[in-house]
Amino acid sequence: MDFSTLKYAYAVSGGIGSGKSTACRILMQLGYAVLDCDEIAHSLLEIHQKEVAELFDIGLDQNGTLDRLALGKIVFASSLKRQKLEAFLHPLIAERLWKACSVLEKKQTIYFVEIPLLFEHFHRFNFSHTILVYAPKEVQILRLMERNALSEEEALQRLYAQMPIDEKIQYAEIVFDNTQTQEKLKMQILDWLGGVAAKSL
Repeated sequence: MDFSTLKYAYAVSGGIGSGKSTACRILMQLGYAVLDCDEIAHSLLEIHQKEVAELFDIGLDQNGTLDRLALGKIVFASSLKRQKLEAFLHPLIAERLWKACSVLEKKQTIYFVEIPLLFEHFHRFNFSHTILVYAPKEVQILRLMERNALSEEEALQRLYAQMPIDEKIQYAEIVFDNTQTQEKLKMQILDWLGGVAAKSL
């Protein structure tokens, strides 16, 4: 699977709380197809709950359901355990994502793939076209605390589990600044899409 061969795919990433999902919602509202790697990961966790529970010694409830909150606390507290989960899930995610992208490529129109850890795992998800949704660290922390009801310490722990967003910006082909309002983010996206459309004429 060589994602760099995909002609119409744009991988969308960012930092936690930077607004990549907001950008992807805007793109969907504009009629574009968006594949979500988080949704794929959640689906795979449903299928492989028993294996993941055994990997991390987490019990399943009486319905055989994995405690995702407990799993999240474990992997965000330990880089080794996070790598262990990624080593299990990422090959499965890549396989399913490749199949979905192959279908969309046949339509010969641009589409988007939301990948939270794109730049951390670019060796596996090596898309030719990359978009970063940017927000500074201070904004990320505030959004995380508000959205996920986290303490500042918990928000920082999750932030430090990823590559710093100011480092990611160096690798992105396209950058949308989401420091301010969703409307301003949408305007940037529309301006960029207009440029893409003009180039294709």
